[in-house]
Amino acid sequence: MLNSSKEVAFFSPIITITNNYKNKYFCRGKVMKGLFTTLFIVVGITFSGVSFAVTTTVIDFEELADGPIEAPIISKGFILDPAVSGVNPVIDSTFFPGKKMIFCGWCTDGVEGISIYSQAGVSFELDSLDAESNGEQLFTGQVIGYLEGGGTISQAISTIGTINFDQTWVNLTSIDVLFNLTSGPASFVVPALDNITLQAVPVPAAAWLFGSALAGLGWLRRKQTI
Repeated sequence: MLNSSKEVAFFSPIITITNNYKNKYFCRGKVMKGLFTTLFIVVGITFSGVSFAVTTTVIDFEELADGPIEAPIISKGFILDPAVSGVNPVIDSTFFPGKKMIFCGWCTDGVEGISIYSQAGVSFELDSLDAESNGEQLFTGQVIGYLEGGGTISQAISTIGTINFDQTWVNLTSIDVLFNLTSGPASFVVPALDNITLQAVPVPAAAWLFGSALAGLGWLRRKQTI
């Protein structure tokens, strides 16, 4: 306890500074806590009402010019990459009715195919694709899906028509559609692809807003401690 007016006069500025310091940082801490609480409530409400818009894309090659695919090209937000193929696939509108992606079955012994992945880098699901072949000639092949987080999934293909994929074909980062072909006139097989149906789930704007808000709060907190 202070016993004289001199002691009171001496310690008064120190007490005032101490109280101001405590009030300043106590209030700032309460403000920061309030900001975090408000942010999480707002984001929780936002996400609870957000339906993640699923975009269905059908790659039918109609917008692409006829000719070989010698380098990755873009179709409707997806990249078609021929790197997995021994011979470049061809966009063609004369061999089959309508425009298709065809593969030269007599050109080489080995694997021909195409890799497909999102231009935006988002994961997607594979719903179906149409496989065709010249006449009664069939083929063997497979579709390989590369899963987000690692791992693969595969399905054999050997028939023409629409090939459907079940609910396990989700969270894909890319797919390879591959055909096992044998060269020579005795095996004149021309497999073709059309109507590859994919669904991509874009990151909603609220997620970017949430990340920006957290970054801003982190900056304020760091500034407070300096």
